Amino acid sequence: MKLPDATTYSDVNSDSKFPKTDLGKVQSYLAPLDKNLDEHVQRLYNEQFLRYFRMSRRETCVFIKSSCHAEMKKGVSYTVDIELGLDGSITEAQCECAAGMGPQAHCKHVNTVLYGAVMFCKKMTVKTEESCTQKLQSFHKCKKFIGSPIKANALDMPGAAELTNIDFDPRPEEFRNAANYQDHFRNVCLNFPGISEMPIFQTFEPANTKADYLQTQHFFCYITITLIYFIQVIF
Repeated sequence: MKLPDATTYSDVNSDSKFPKTDLGKVQSYLAPLDKNLDEHVQRLYNEQFLRYFRMSRRETCVFIKSSCHAEMKKGVSYTVDIELGLDGSITEAQCECAAGMGPQAHCKHVNTVLYGAVMFCKKMTVKTEESCTQKLQSFHKCKKFIGSPIKANALDMPGAAELTNIDFDPRPEEFRNAANYQDHFRNVCLNFPGISEMPIFQTFEPANTKADYLQTQHFFCYITITLIYFIQVIF
């Protein structure tokens, strides 16, 4: 099969002058070989086994060049060449696979390309595999959440209760809620030298310098301190 130069091929599109090829002309080519465009061929086409679909138009014919993935090993692909007359009839075909020897190849790869030619004449488009840049990247987009919203305090997050507890007490359990702890803490802070400027002192009530401390605190005395003072002065 004599093929044109590879640089003359171009991808088919809606503006391509592609010969009118229909199922009748394809069946006329496959009938002597007892083949047809069965569901197997249609499945290969619909699952985008064709890698590309190109054509080169000559004065008396049109050449189709395509590549079809192997069915069992999709990493392997076979190049398919088909010659069409200007009336859409199939003249020659060949494929790189073992069953695709020309000039009258009738393997499933050739049949898939022929089915693609028929679909292009009907819909002006061909199903080929998608390239890595054909579909926009979406990994950086947030996935749509379809569940029902729940409150944050109802989330099942192990350990979250301990980390978000506003009443967290760093003291060991044996020192928590001890009797007279507030008085003990206040006395330790007031009597510890060198920390008189600590912010904790702002929480303590200032002492009343004009109050009679002994009068109010030493309630166990039989007589008041004031009375004792007067007795000492008089006698």
